[in-house]
Amino acid sequence: MSKQPTKPSRDRVLLVLGAGASIGASKYPIQSSIQEAMAKMPSGENFFRDLFWQGKTQAHGPRHLNSLSVLCPGLNDTIVRVWGLDKELEGWEPEQWTGINIEDVFTFFDVGSSMYARGTDYQRGFRANTRALESFITSTLAVRSEGMHCEHLMHVMSSLSASDSIISFNWDTLADFTVAIWRERLETYVELMGAKRLRIGSFLHRGVLLKLHGSLNWIVCRNKRCALHGRIRLAVRDCKLLQQMDGAYTCPGCGSHRGRPFIVPPSSQKLITPGTTLHKLWLLARAQLPFFSKLVFIGYSFPVTDFYSEWLFRQIYFIQGKLPEIIVVNPEIMKPRSAVSRRYLRIFRGCTMHKFASLEHFRDDGLKLLEKSGSAGEQALGSPAARTSTKERSARTLATTEPAASPNGGPAKPLLSSGQAEGPPSVS
Repeated sequence: MSKQPTKPSRDRVLLVLGAGASIGASKYPIQSSIQEAMAKMPSGENFFRDLFWQGKTQAHGPRHLNSLSVLCPGLNDTIVRVWGLDKELEGWEPEQWTGINIEDVFTFFDVGSSMYARGTDYQRGFRANTRALESFITSTLAVRSEGMHCEHLMHVMSSLSASDSIISFNWDTLADFTVAIWRERLETYVELMGAKRLRIGSFLHRGVLLKLHGSLNWIVCRNKRCALHGRIRLAVRDCKLLQQMDGAYTCPGCGSHRGRPFIVPPSSQKLITPGTTLHKLWLLARAQLPFFSKLVFIGYSFPVTDFYSEWLFRQIYFIQGKLPEIIVVNPEIMKPRSAVSRRYLRIFRGCTMHKFASLEHFRDDGLKLLEKSGSAGEQALGSPAARTSTKERSARTLATTEPAASPNGGPAKPLLSSGQAEGPPSVS
């Protein structure tokens, strides 16, 4: 049985990872020219255009390549037709894919599937497109994240204590393989996902990784006759995350090779079924919330249709005592009139807010904010990598710190402007 802290700490840190954390990741190791070309993760708002982007390699220069038309030609034709990409009929036009949001595409297929009776041609057609889109996403994102960790996140996580938790809304496995650097965290993650009956109390005071939108390495058996059918299984062997996902799809219960990743599509129609593993992970996140004095959001923009995440973090107003400090790492938070900035100020009204334009800036200038308030606080887990020198940190631009706007006042003007990452433009 795992050891529990004798006295629950109320000075813990919660790290929340959104799409921007993967987009701005410094990935390691890059072991092939394919991974080198596909190093940049796609954004949600320009998902397909970003996914088609290939960086410079020894074999070719920067370019766009429509992998969707090769891997899923039927799905490609459907999107071209529905989104009016008329120039695609004459030739490859990557800019036509700008602004096609992955959430809009999933929602379109989900709504279409729900509008027709089960078993009809229309219903089967919409469902087939949804499955094809899920398959395309999981296979292409796996190439960009499988077996790799993020150097920036490794520095941030090295400042966390063993009782600090991490929430990831990303399907990719960058957070998983970064967490796996610390065996204690990996063992807790494996124990959590392997529990036959997940008991929230067993993990309430422990640092956990909660992937609340599913993950590429969560495998579900599709064989309805299998005892493991519908049950989430983490792709792990001997307490090591599997790097080659091909072998992970084989079900240990029935031997079927038709397993598929469990992901929650970014659709406005998404629902979390009560009693499922995913539902219990959300409840665990809510149960841990009173113990966090600092909430750190990296690359998360609170999409307007992600009702569950807004519900979760608005629960801070039911907690007695001081409101948690909010730390936001996102280029859009530096713009007072941006939609992201307005959402954070609306959700975390009355909280002290610290702002950073990038993960690199936060790694170099903001980790001191994660220090425990008491001298008897827990020790940080530590990292095998060396930190940036004091001289290098002082040369960087400092981020702003300010209280979130009250009903009668607005935010102060920030001191740091956002930077432009290499590669195609993207939205966190």
